[in-house]
Amino acid sequence: MLAIAALLAVHAGLAGSLSAAPENITVTFLNPTSVKVSWQTSVDQLTPIEKYDVTYKPTDASWNNSQYEIVIIDPHTTPHPVNPVLDPTSPAGIKDPTKYASQEVRDWSQFIDSCSGMIIVTPEYNGGYPSTLKNALDVIFWEWKGKPAAVVSLGGHGGQKADDQLRQVMGAIQMDIVQQRVQIALPKQYSYTSQRVIPSEVHDTFLVQYKNILCLAFQELIDKILLRNKPVIG
Repeated sequence: MLAIAALLAVHAGLAGSLSAAPENITVTFLNPTSVKVSWQTSVDQLTPIEKYDVTYKPTDASWNNSQYEIVIIDPHTTPHPVNPVLDPTSPAGIKDPTKYASQEVRDWSQFIDSCSGMIIVTPEYNGGYPSTLKNALDVIFWEWKGKPAAVVSLGGHGGQKADDQLRQVMGAIQMDIVQQRVQIALPKQYSYTSQRVIPSEVHDTFLVQYKNILCLAFQELIDKILLRNKPVIG
Protein backbone atom coordinates (compact mmCIF):
# COMPACT_ATOMS: atom_id res chain seq x y z
CA MET A 1 0.00 0.00 0.00
CA LEU A 2 1.38 3.38 -1.02
CA ALA A 3 0.09 6.41 0.87
CA ILE A 4 -0.34 9.84 -0.68
CA ALA A 5 -0.97 12.71 1.71
CA ALA A 6 -3.19 15.54 0.54
CA LEU A 7 -2.10 18.52 2.57
CA LEU A 8 -4.96 21.01 2.59
CA ALA A 9 -3.81 24.47 3.59
CA VAL A 10 -7.34 25.82 3.89
CA HIS A 11 -9.51 27.08 6.73
CA ALA A 12 -13.23 26.50 7.13
CA GLY A 13 -14.10 30.18 7.13
CA LEU A 14 -11.81 31.36 4.33
CA ALA A 15 -12.43 31.86 0.65
CA GLY A 16 -11.83 28.79 -1.46
CA SER A 17 -12.41 26.27 1.32
CA LEU A 18 -14.67 23.27 0.92
CA SER A 19 -18.11 23.23 2.51
CA ALA A 20 -17.57 19.55 3.34
CA ALA A 21 -14.24 17.80 3.51
CA PRO A 22 -13.71 14.86 1.15
CA GLU A 23 -13.91 11.50 2.93
CA ASN A 24 -13.14 7.86 2.10
CA ILE A 25 -10.92 8.79 -0.82
CA THR A 26 -9.70 5.86 -2.89
CA VAL A 27 -7.49 5.47 -5.92
CA THR A 28 -8.26 2.36 -7.98
CA PHE A 29 -6.27 1.00 -10.92
CA LEU A 30 -8.88 0.17 -13.55
CA ASN A 31 -6.30 -1.29 -15.94
CA PRO A 32 -2.54 -0.93 -16.53
CA THR A 33 -2.92 2.65 -17.76
CA SER A 34 -6.01 4.06 -16.06
CA VAL A 35 -6.58 5.21 -12.48
CA LYS A 36 -9.94 6.23 -11.00
CA VAL A 37 -10.16 8.60 -8.03
CA SER A 38 -13.40 8.55 -6.04
CA TRP A 39 -14.59 10.08 -2.79
CA GLN A 40 -17.65 11.10 -0.84
CA THR A 41 -18.52 14.06 1.35
CA SER A 42 -20.52 14.50 4.52
CA VAL A 43 -23.41 15.85 2.44
CA ASP A 44 -23.59 12.67 0.37
CA GLN A 45 -22.62 9.60 2.38
CA LEU A 46 -24.53 7.11 0.26
CA THR A 47 -23.09 7.62 -3.20
CA PRO A 48 -19.37 8.27 -3.82
CA ILE A 49 -18.69 11.11 -6.24
CA GLU A 50 -16.50 9.79 -9.04
CA LYS A 51 -14.75 12.66 -10.80
CA TYR A 52 -11.53 11.64 -12.51
CA ASP A 53 -10.10 8.85 -14.65
CA VAL A 54 -6.39 9.54 -14.57
CA THR A 55 -4.22 8.01 -17.30
CA TYR A 56 -0.54 7.44 -16.63
CA LYS A 57 2.37 5.55 -18.19
CA PRO A 58 4.05 3.27 -15.66
CA THR A 59 7.77 2.74 -15.99
CA ASP A 60 7.51 -0.92 -15.03
CA ALA A 61 4.59 -3.28 -15.71
CA SER A 62 5.13 -4.94 -12.32
CA TRP A 63 3.81 -1.77 -10.67
CA ASN A 64 0.46 -1.81 -12.44
CA ASN A 65 -1.30 -3.43 -9.48
CA SER A 66 -0.09 -0.90 -6.90
CA GLN A 67 -2.77 0.39 -4.54
CA TYR A 68 -2.90 3.88 -3.08
CA GLU A 69 -4.51 5.30 0.01
CA ILE A 70 -5.06 9.07 0.09
CA VAL A 71 -5.05 10.68 3.52
CA ILE A 72 -6.45 14.18 4.01
CA ILE A 73 -4.40 16.34 6.39
CA ASP A 74 -6.43 18.93 8.28
CA PRO A 75 -4.20 21.84 9.40
CA HIS A 76 -6.19 22.06 12.64
CA THR A 77 -5.72 18.47 13.80
CA THR A 78 -2.85 16.08 14.48
CA PRO A 79 -0.47 15.09 13.06
CA HIS A 80 -0.31 18.54 11.44
CA PRO A 81 2.06 20.69 13.58
CA VAL A 82 0.75 23.98 14.95
CA ASN A 83 3.82 25.25 16.80
CA PRO A 84 6.85 26.94 15.19
CA VAL A 85 10.33 25.44 15.00
CA LEU A 86 11.45 24.82 18.59
CA ASP A 87 14.62 22.82 18.04
CA PRO A 88 17.89 24.49 19.09
CA THR A 89 19.36 23.57 15.69
CA SER A 90 17.95 23.78 12.18
CA PRO A 91 15.85 20.75 11.18
CA ALA A 92 18.37 20.25 8.35
CA GLY A 93 20.86 19.30 11.06
CA ILE A 94 18.61 16.64 12.59
CA LYS A 95 18.77 13.35 10.72
CA ASP A 96 17.49 11.25 13.62
CA PRO A 97 13.76 12.05 13.99
CA THR A 98 13.80 10.95 17.62
CA LYS A 99 15.97 13.99 18.35
CA TYR A 100 13.26 16.54 17.52
CA ALA A 101 12.46 18.71 20.54
CA SER A 102 8.69 18.07 20.59
CA GLN A 103 6.52 14.98 20.29
CA GLU A 104 4.33 16.94 17.87
CA VAL A 105 7.19 17.25 15.37
CA ARG A 106 8.26 13.64 15.94
CA ASP A 107 4.73 12.49 15.07
CA TRP A 108 4.69 14.75 11.99
CA SER A 109 8.07 13.39 10.92
CA GLN A 110 6.88 9.80 11.22
CA PHE A 111 3.70 10.53 9.28
CA ILE A 112 5.44 12.33 6.40
CA ASP A 113 8.08 9.64 6.20
CA SER A 114 5.33 7.01 5.79
CA CYS A 115 3.83 8.82 2.77
CA SER A 116 4.92 8.01 -0.77
CA GLY A 117 3.94 11.44 -2.10
CA MET A 118 2.15 14.69 -1.38
CA ILE A 119 -0.64 16.72 -2.97
CA ILE A 120 -0.48 20.22 -1.51
CA VAL A 121 -3.68 22.23 -1.94
CA THR A 122 -3.30 25.89 -1.03
CA PRO A 123 -5.25 29.11 -1.41
CA GLU A 124 -3.55 32.43 -2.04
CA TYR A 125 -3.97 35.30 0.40
CA ASN A 126 -2.32 38.68 -0.13
CA GLY A 127 0.02 37.25 -2.73
CA GLY A 128 1.25 34.31 -0.66
CA TYR A 129 0.31 30.99 0.90
CA PRO A 130 -0.86 30.45 4.54
CA SER A 131 1.59 30.43 7.44
CA THR A 132 0.25 27.09 8.65
CA LEU A 133 1.57 25.47 5.49
CA LYS A 134 4.96 27.20 5.77
CA ASN A 135 5.27 26.00 9.35
CA ALA A 136 4.40 22.42 8.38
CA LEU A 137 7.23 22.48 5.83
CA ASP A 138 9.78 24.20 8.08
CA VAL A 139 9.66 22.00 11.19
CA ILE A 140 11.29 19.04 9.39
CA PHE A 141 13.76 18.68 6.53
CA TRP A 142 15.14 15.25 5.64
CA GLU A 143 11.66 13.74 5.50
CA TRP A 144 10.88 16.00 2.53
CA LYS A 145 14.04 15.23 0.55
CA GLY A 146 13.15 13.48 -2.72
CA LYS A 147 9.45 13.28 -1.76
CA PRO A 148 7.25 13.52 -4.90
CA ALA A 149 4.75 16.35 -4.56
CA ALA A 150 2.11 18.10 -6.67
CA VAL A 151 0.72 21.57 -6.00
CA VAL A 152 -2.87 22.73 -6.52
CA SER A 153 -3.34 26.46 -5.90
CA LEU A 154 -6.54 28.48 -5.93
CA GLY A 155 -7.47 32.13 -5.75
CA GLY A 156 -8.95 35.01 -7.68
CA HIS A 157 -6.20 34.66 -10.30
CA GLY A 158 -5.46 30.98 -9.77
CA GLY A 159 -3.05 31.46 -6.89
CA GLN A 160 -0.04 31.90 -9.17
CA LYS A 161 2.01 33.88 -6.66
CA ALA A 162 1.34 31.36 -3.89
CA ASP A 163 2.25 28.54 -6.28
CA ASP A 164 5.53 30.26 -7.25
CA GLN A 165 6.53 30.94 -3.65
CA LEU A 166 5.61 27.45 -2.51
CA ARG A 167 7.68 25.85 -5.25
CA GLN A 168 10.71 27.90 -4.18
CA VAL A 169 10.43 26.55 -0.65
CA MET A 170 9.77 22.99 -1.87
CA GLY A 171 12.90 23.26 -4.00
CA ALA A 172 14.91 24.43 -0.98
CA ILE A 173 13.91 21.33 0.99
CA GLN A 174 14.69 19.21 -2.08
CA MET A 175 11.25 17.78 -2.81
CA ASP A 176 10.63 16.15 -6.20
CA ILE A 177 8.13 18.67 -7.55
CA VAL A 178 5.54 17.85 -10.21
CA GLN A 179 6.10 20.38 -13.00
CA GLN A 180 2.49 20.43 -14.20
CA ARG A 181 0.82 23.36 -12.50
CA VAL A 182 -2.83 23.32 -11.42
CA GLN A 183 -3.97 26.89 -10.74
CA ILE A 184 -7.70 27.20 -10.13
CA ALA A 185 -9.18 30.67 -10.66
CA LEU A 186 -12.14 31.10 -8.32
CA PRO A 187 -15.18 33.12 -9.41
CA LYS A 188 -15.69 36.31 -7.39
CA GLN A 189 -18.49 34.90 -5.26
CA TYR A 190 -16.01 32.55 -3.59
CA SER A 191 -13.70 35.41 -2.65
CA TYR A 192 -16.16 38.13 -1.67
CA THR A 193 -19.19 36.24 -0.32
CA SER A 194 -19.83 33.32 2.01
CA GLN A 195 -20.35 30.92 -0.91
CA ARG A 196 -18.04 27.90 -0.83
CA VAL A 197 -17.01 25.19 -3.26
CA ILE A 198 -19.12 22.03 -3.11
CA PRO A 199 -17.26 18.98 -4.49
CA SER A 200 -19.95 17.80 -6.88
CA GLU A 201 -20.34 17.44 -10.62
CA VAL A 202 -23.73 19.14 -10.32
CA HIS A 203 -22.42 22.23 -8.53
CA ASP A 204 -19.41 24.38 -9.38
CA THR A 205 -19.19 23.36 -13.03
CA PHE A 206 -16.38 25.89 -13.54
CA LEU A 207 -14.05 23.23 -12.11
CA VAL A 208 -14.54 20.99 -15.17
CA GLN A 209 -12.07 23.06 -17.19
CA TYR A 210 -9.28 21.99 -14.82
CA LYS A 211 -9.89 18.27 -15.19
CA ASN A 212 -7.29 17.68 -17.92
CA ILE A 213 -4.44 19.52 -16.23
CA LEU A 214 -5.28 17.83 -12.92
CA CYS A 215 -5.09 14.49 -14.69
CA LEU A 216 -1.68 15.42 -16.10
CA ALA A 217 -0.46 16.42 -12.63
CA PHE A 218 -1.73 13.15 -11.16
CA GLN A 219 -0.03 11.21 -13.94
CA GLU A 220 3.28 12.92 -13.29
CA LEU A 221 2.98 12.43 -9.53
CA ILE A 222 2.22 8.72 -9.87
CA ASP A 223 5.14 8.27 -12.28
CA LYS A 224 7.47 9.93 -9.77
CA ILE A 225 6.20 7.73 -6.94
CA LEU A 226 6.57 4.58 -8.99
CA LEU A 227 10.08 5.54 -10.06
CA ARG A 228 11.15 6.35 -6.51
CA ASN A 229 9.74 3.12 -5.09
CA LYS A 230 10.92 0.87 -7.91
CA PRO A 231 13.12 -1.91 -6.49
CA VAL A 232 16.80 -1.75 -7.40
CA ILE A 233 17.85 -5.03 -9.02
CA GLY A 234 21.48 -5.92 -9.39
